[in-house]
Amino acid sequence: VRDKKKGVLVSKYLLEKGINVISSESLLVSSSNDVRLLIYLLKVLSNKNEEINNFILESLRPSTPSVEPNANGGENNAKTPNNDDKSSIITEEIRKASKLPLFEQIEKFIQILKLNKRKESIVYIQAFQDLVFDYNQKHSSDVEGFLSWWELEGKNISIEGGSGVNAVNILTIHKSKGLDFPV
Repeated sequence: VRDKKKGVLVSKYLLEKGINVISSESLLVSSSNDVRLLIYLLKVLSNKNEEINNFILESLRPSTPSVEPNANGGENNAKTPNNDDKSSIITEEIRKASKLPLFEQIEKFIQILKLNKRKESIVYIQAFQDLVFDYNQKHSSDVEGFLSWWELEGKNISIEGGSGVNAVNILTIHKSKGLDFPV
């Protein structure tokens, strides 16, 4: 591919089609929407302004009415109290989880938001958890420190692909210069 952005697009397309991909440039951990959501939550919850936090957490609630089948086979378009209750519970669980140490926070957010059930992003979520764990081992459990590290280094880390794996290798033209591949 010509550049990293095109590599990301190609790798996402191939992964959606069930084709294994190896690429140090196009499988950035930060390219996952779920990882970006976790980073966003950390940023929001590290903010000391409680009013802003409440507003943002409330805005994460589903804004569209839920559509559920009714007994007649039609759909109920009204938001039920159950959905509001579920959203309130999720918001409260996120608030409680924000008091935990960094690694446990991330694990709890993943569990609360059921991110570990999403097949398309499980590899990214696991890689992100590994990064958080490694950061905790080398530094501290400080969220602000982790977010600073993430902006400087972490967001540029790719998911490692093993050599000898049966997968498509995506390289930029620059990286592929001088390489020989058996045909």
